[in-house]
Amino acid sequence: MEKKVFEKAVSHLPSLSPVIRHVLSVISDPDSSSTDVARVLRLDPVIAGKILKLANSVYAGIPSTVSSLKNAVTFLGLKRISSLVLVYGFRIDSDCSAMPFSLKRFWRHSVSVALVAESIARYLKRYGVIDTDEVFSAALLHDIGKLVLGVISPEMISSSHNRASSETIPFYRAEDEKINHINIGEKLAEFWHLPADLQAAIAGHHWHIVPDNYLKLLSIIHISDIMVHILGFSVFENEMVPAIEELALREIQLPIERLRVVVDTALDDQKKIESVLEIFET
Repeated sequence: MEKKVFEKAVSHLPSLSPVIRHVLSVISDPDSSSTDVARVLRLDPVIAGKILKLANSVYAGIPSTVSSLKNAVTFLGLKRISSLVLVYGFRIDSDCSAMPFSLKRFWRHSVSVALVAESIARYLKRYGVIDTDEVFSAALLHDIGKLVLGVISPEMISSSHNRASSETIPFYRAEDEKINHINIGEKLAEFWHLPADLQAAIAGHHWHIVPDNYLKLLSIIHISDIMVHILGFSVFENEMVPAIEELALREIQLPIERLRVVVDTALDDQKKIESVLEIFET
């Protein structure tokens, strides 16, 4: 893709609906409450219904029925709601038939990485302060650039995938140095004015850019992404699994045996994965 074509594609990235922008604005306000967020979510009955459905699913693990949108927001957490609303608000106006990977595989990978990252963060929380909602949200959106690039330039994604397969290298290493799913994801993050932690996850999950203040977050997402690849939940079938950065392993200080248990536990309940996937697929 030529630079001019790339810039034109970036200029036509999907915008967020007014309701989505309003929801994100309210969530980002430190003085906002779950009542404030619920009040805005009611403006879009479809999204509100999905949030309620997720709060009552096996994913949330809440024994009682959640009938109040305010309670659903409280149970799921503002940051988690933010990422789910962002993902649901991603509108693809183009014909997706040309995309070289299935949307179901893409979302299954993203949701699996988010659940594993959340599980690792929950385990590490006993050793220090860590925001599991922030980790889930950042992990869910880490590969959003791959989805955008698959829409605006499916031939580039296909070319990278073919090269990765023929040279037996990880997908990201087969991409163009200047135009790839990392920088297109960064462009989208800037265009949508996403929070700094989400921008860091998109830019650094393959260890391109690792700011010190997001080292633990990126370490968790980086490791989760690779573990999910190992288990076969990749965007493309038979993808070459990237290597785990030693610094990431040192940062989380989780023995590999314990890491395997945490990952297996996170992905053991397929119904939990399906309940999150439903919010994107319907």
